[in-house]
Amino acid sequence: MKKNDNSVKILLFIICAIIFAYNLGSALPIIESEKFYFQSVKEMFARHDWITPYYQGQFRFQKPILFYWFVSLSYIALGINNFAVRFPSVLFGILTVIFTFNIGRRLFDRKTGLLAAGITATCAIFFMYARYASPDMALTFFVVYAVYLFLKGAKDPEKGKGFFSAFFVILGLATMTKGYVGFLLPLIVVLSFIASSKKWKLLKAMNIPSGLLIILAIALPWSVAMYMLHGDRYLNNILMGEAVKKIFSIHDNESIFFYIPVLISWFLPYALFLPAALVDSFKSKKTYSLERDSYKLILSYFLGIFIFFSLISVKEYYNILPLAPALGLMIARYFINLEERKIQFRSVGFNIVYVLVAIIYMAALAGVLYAMHHIYSSRVAGYEYLIALAPLIIILPYIGRKSKAVLFAIPVAMAVLILFLAGRAIPLFNDRVLPAFAEEIRQNLKPGDKVGVGSVDISQQRLGIFLDMPVEEVNVKQKSPDTFSQHKDKVVNFLTSGGKVYLVIAEDDYTALIPDEIKSKLAIMDQREMWKTRLRRSINKETILEVLRGKKYFLRDILRHKALLLTNNTEETK
Repeated sequence: MKKNDNSVKILLFIICAIIFAYNLGSALPIIESEKFYFQSVKEMFARHDWITPYYQGQFRFQKPILFYWFVSLSYIALGINNFAVRFPSVLFGILTVIFTFNIGRRLFDRKTGLLAAGITATCAIFFMYARYASPDMALTFFVVYAVYLFLKGAKDPEKGKGFFSAFFVILGLATMTKGYVGFLLPLIVVLSFIASSKKWKLLKAMNIPSGLLIILAIALPWSVAMYMLHGDRYLNNILMGEAVKKIFSIHDNESIFFYIPVLISWFLPYALFLPAALVDSFKSKKTYSLERDSYKLILSYFLGIFIFFSLISVKEYYNILPLAPALGLMIARYFINLEERKIQFRSVGFNIVYVLVAIIYMAALAGVLYAMHHIYSSRVAGYEYLIALAPLIIILPYIGRKSKAVLFAIPVAMAVLILFLAGRAIPLFNDRVLPAFAEEIRQNLKPGDKVGVGSVDISQQRLGIFLDMPVEEVNVKQKSPDTFSQHKDKVVNFLTSGGKVYLVIAEDDYTALIPDEIKSKLAIMDQREMWKTRLRRSINKETILEVLRGKKYFLRDILRHKALLLTNNTEETK
């Protein structure tokens, strides 16, 4: 039995390594926070300072040090390159998938563990964060590993004290990775489970006071060193900026329902099964006495973390990443329950959602192929369109009523799509506009020159990564009639600031914001078509209506735009 489990883990390791690491080094930054880890670790090497993170010469107190150390080790082993900075996330992603299998195997059976692992690995948000430099995947691993250690200890509390001690060690490492959420998330899962199952004796076996000392022993030394080096400046940032503000801030107070649409969009297509899976889990914990605690743990895992993030003030989409293993376990068990009861194809809800998933999959693939054909047709070989057959992975088992094949059809189809996106579509869609602009700026840049981005749909963070220098935000967060004057003033003031400047701006903003008398004193160094980077701010009710009325084309006018690289004549624009 154990030998078979090891074979499954090796298989998962190989498959995930291919999916997560394929074309990793050549992928351009998508998550803007990558800039901190690309640049900050380089500065650690340059300064020989392994205690204080810096970004562009400024202190960076926002995150603890451990993930910087992981990236540093990767740089030492693999060299300073894009692959190396992202490799820790690949590794933590693989380990998260394997321990999702371990938990599913321990709670239920091998089939549940394998399916849960497949679902987790092929969630859109999980795939993305397993390929980019961010501490969030490391946090997700520490949470799932802590839950696994708790399960090992809870099996025999008298003999499981070593597992409980290891549980708190992991909480300490998680705290060193992501701050207070590192120890809170696993504790929320475990304490919610203990309360729901009324297994109060586990609290005594865990020896929480001793565990808290373990967490402090791991997390406190670096914090003390930082306080000794930087005093109240560091302490105020940690207490007020990273803890109090994020939990209690009234300025960023989003709706308590913020994460519902986020969950649906980032966990597609699996999130469509989530309502039925939640109902099935609640019913099963009352029906199956042998597996009652297993369902309680899954529900505690999912709902505990989801409710916690819904209640705190500052909300970010990536906070839901640690939910991926719990969601995978819950949906896997729902699928297998239907299959074991032989009601898979008689369940109206399952059939409707399964067909809807097939339609969404085909629509998404059609959208990718449409963009490839209409924008990059000369660079696409005919055989590449064979990917259009991928929906058959979902459709054929369903038509043939192959119940076991249907279980794994969606994860397999998602893996194929992910490999196609990572290996072909995303590199093809990579117009490399910002790297090209950065190279042109770098060839002319002198000390004291300023670089800015004048449009909200162009990422100044990514331009900053390519330039290895700060880039000014010469725009507003949201385009609207109310912010037009503010936006115009920022652009004009930047261009007439008296020094040499370089500005990357969208063509429509160039036309609308810059007066003709200033345009005459500017030079357009380059202009290129590129994809917009903040589609949420471009897609709204008005633009959708314009597309429906034929006034705009979705692909050309909504998703893409022309970007200009401007510079000034310093004497004429003073």
